[in-house]
Amino acid sequence: MRGSRKLAAAVAVAVVVLFVSVPALGATGWSGPTLISNSSPPTAISCPSASFCAAVGTAGFVYTFNGTTWGTPTQPDPNGNSLSAVSCPSASFCVAVDNLGGAITFNGSTWSAPTRADTTGNGLNAVSCTSSSFCVAGDGGGNGFVFNGSAWSGPFTINTTSNQESIGGISCVSPSFCVAAGQAGTIETSTDGGRTWSSPATQVGSNDLRAVSCASQTFCVAVDTGGNAYTFNGSAWSGANPIDTADGTIDGGALDAVSCPSATFCAAIDGLESVLTFNGSAWTAPARLEPGTVSHSSVSCPSAGVCEAVDGAGNAFSYGAPITPGPTPTPAPAPLPAPVLGKSVNASVISGVVFVRTGGAKAGDVAAGPAAAPGSGFVRLITPRQLPVGAEIDALGGALKLVTATSRKHTSQTGTFRGAVFRVTQARSGASKGLATLSLVEGAFRGAPTYAACSAKGKSLDVATAAAGHRVLQLLHASAHGKFRTTGRYSAATVRGTSWSISDRCDGTFTHVVTHTVAVTDFVRHVTVVLHAGQSYLARAPVHRSG
Repeated sequence: MRGSRKLAAAVAVAVVVLFVSVPALGATGWSGPTLISNSSPPTAISCPSASFCAAVGTAGFVYTFNGTTWGTPTQPDPNGNSLSAVSCPSASFCVAVDNLGGAITFNGSTWSAPTRADTTGNGLNAVSCTSSSFCVAGDGGGNGFVFNGSAWSGPFTINTTSNQESIGGISCVSPSFCVAAGQAGTIETSTDGGRTWSSPATQVGSNDLRAVSCASQTFCVAVDTGGNAYTFNGSAWSGANPIDTADGTIDGGALDAVSCPSATFCAAIDGLESVLTFNGSAWTAPARLEPGTVSHSSVSCPSAGVCEAVDGAGNAFSYGAPITPGPTPTPAPAPLPAPVLGKSVNASVISGVVFVRTGGAKAGDVAAGPAAAPGSGFVRLITPRQLPVGAEIDALGGALKLVTATSRKHTSQTGTFRGAVFRVTQARSGASKGLATLSLVEGAFRGAPTYAACSAKGKSLDVATAAAGHRVLQLLHASAHGKFRTTGRYSAATVRGTSWSISDRCDGTFTHVVTHTVAVTDFVRHVTVVLHAGQSYLARAPVHRSG
C-alpha cells in the first residue's frame, strides 16, 4: 500500500467540513457549490433516494448525504486507497471499490474494512448493485467480479476481444440484465448474473466509454470521452449523438458520468463541470456549474428532476433543490507557460489521484506521509503544474494529461496516461528530436510494482507481490497525438498519435494497440514489429537456465 497517501488522509480527517452553497452559474435548476472536502474530494456518487447519497473518492474517504447536509467524512481503509466507484441500491446498503481491487460495504450506519474483490492485480473502475445480495464490479483489465451478499467471485471475462480493455462503467437493472461499457467504445451485456458476457462485444463508437446507466432492459445511455451519447432501445444501440462535443475531448471535457432514473430523464456531467439533461427526446446544451476545470465529476439522479453531483474540487451540487446563499467560488488557476523542448512538460490531473516526484515538493501540493519510504519524494498533483523533464509520475490511482513541446517552434503535443509509475524524458536533438518517452519505473516507493515480486515464494504477499503473482506488474494506458514512446523492461512502443497500452509482466513486456499503428522494439530479440489496431505483442523475458 502507498504509505505516501497517509498524510493526505490524516489531513483530510482534520478538515472542518463546511455546508454552504451559492447559486449555480449558468446551469438552470442547479444549486451549489456545497463544499464537502477540498483536501480529499469525492469523485463518484450514488443516490438511491432524495434523502440519501453516498460519495467516495481520493485517499479512501467516504461521505453521506441526508437530503439536506453532508456528514463528517470517514476513512474505512486506513491505507488511503482511492475509491473509484460506488453503488447504493438503498440507504442501508452500498458497495464502493478502489484502485487496488478492494471493496468496502455500507450497512446503513458504518462502512466495512476493505476486502479483496479483484484477484487479478488490476484496479476496480466500476460497480453496480441491485440489492444487498447482488453486485457486479469491473476492472482495468476487462474482468468482472460478482458479489452474492457475503463474498466476491471471479474473475469473469467481460471484454472478450483482448481482455485488456478497461471497464469504464457497469449498470445492472437486475441479475438478469447488466451492461458494461469501456475502453475503445465497446459494450457487453450479461443475462446470467455477470458470469458470462456477450461476445463479440458491441462496437458503438471509437472513443473510450466512461459510464453507462440503464433505467430498464429497454433503455440505457452510455457516454464517452468525445462528448457523445449512445442510447439502447431494448434491441440495438444508436450511433454517436454529439451532445457535448464543444467541451467533450479526452483532454479535459470528456463526459465523466450519466444517470438515468427513467427513459424520460437523464443527467450527464463532463470534466469541465458542465451538466446536460435529457427529456426523453433531446439533450439540453451543456451549462457550466461554475468556472474553472476540475479533475473528475460524477452525478446520480434517484428520480426525474432530482440529482446530486460532485466534482474533483470537493464540491456538491443539487438539481431541483432550494438555493441558499454562500461564498463566491474560487477563481480558476492561471494558465501554465508553454512547455520547453527537452526541459519541461505540463501536467494536469484528469481523474483520480496522481503523484509526482521532481526532487522537491511544491507549495500547495500534498506531501508524502511519514510512513513513506525514506527519500520517496512524491507529492500529490492537485493543480496543473509544469514539471522538469526526468520527473517521475505515479498514476496508479488516476489519469493525467501531459503536454510537451515539439521540434517545431510554438507547437505542442498532448497525451493522456493512467495506471502505472513512469518517468518522462524528451529528446532535444537528432532524428528523435521532440520524441517524448514514458519509461515504466520499478520500485519507486515502498509497495510499488517491482520484478522482485515475480520470484516471491513461500511468504505472505503484500499488494504489489500479489499483483505480480497474477502476471501483470503494472499496466500503462495511453492515448496521444504526436511523437510519443512508452518503454517497459523488454520492449518500447513508438507512436505518432494513437491509443495503446503497455504492461510489464513477469513473462515479458506486453503491448496492445487500440487504434492506429504502433512500432514495437523488442529489446531481447532486437527486432521491430509493427502492430495495427486490435493487435498485441509480447516481448518475452529471457529464460535463465541453471546447470
